[in-house]
Amino acid sequence: MSNETVITGYTISDNLKYKGIDIAAFTNVAVYRESENGEADNGGYLFHAVAPNLLAPSIVETSCVIPELGVRVEADLQLNTFATPKYDVWKYAFSSYLAGPVSMATINKVPLDVVAHANLPLLHGYSGEEVSALLNWGRVLESVPFGELREKVGFDEVLKWALRVYAVASVSGNPPTKTVSETFGVPLRTASYWVKKAKAKFEHELRHDARVLYPNSTDANYFDVDNADTRAATDWFIDIAYKQPMKGGE
Repeated sequence: MSNETVITGYTISDNLKYKGIDIAAFTNVAVYRESENGEADNGGYLFHAVAPNLLAPSIVETSCVIPELGVRVEADLQLNTFATPKYDVWKYAFSSYLAGPVSMATINKVPLDVVAHANLPLLHGYSGEEVSALLNWGRVLESVPFGELREKVGFDEVLKWALRVYAVASVSGNPPTKTVSETFGVPLRTASYWVKKAKAKFEHELRHDARVLYPNSTDANYFDVDNADTRAATDWFIDIAYKQPMKGGE
């Protein structure tokens, strides 16, 4: 749905086209880290584990400008981890950058679900106390040999990666089981079985893994989804994802 994703400071911008309507989307993000010794707890942000070695922010603020309609839409999202992790919309706010108020006729033309999921929430990989931003989930998907996982590293790794793919698709507003099916090249029934088995094995542990993270300084080199720093972070995540089994694993 999206393209031309660019990291600009603490905002991800995306240019989208939905049913012929141009949408400029902006999501407020930051690159986070664990707290340092002596740091106050009141400046952090809550993250939840949504899959093995994957954290997602509890709250996401996103906005879209739709030039054709002359409207700006802001959405506040909150992570729901009760069953399948997903973002629920807590508030929409509409404003006009043209003269006059926003009419109900205009609001009815806004694709609200597209606005809410215009950008992938900023994921973070984690291993123990170490945390690193994952600005390029697409690179993760391109780097993992999904079709060969079972032969190379065993079925537990298949289950963990299935749960990762499932969770990221879900928080992004995409059909999660279908995404697992397409990513692994397996039938929907197989994908559904893998996810069900992975949830039974790992989800209890994930539900108890939440942590407070703190924004990195703005001089961190995380301004592009595909530079040396983001590639290194992606490679680190793939490496620890293989080498740090969940307690539910073998």
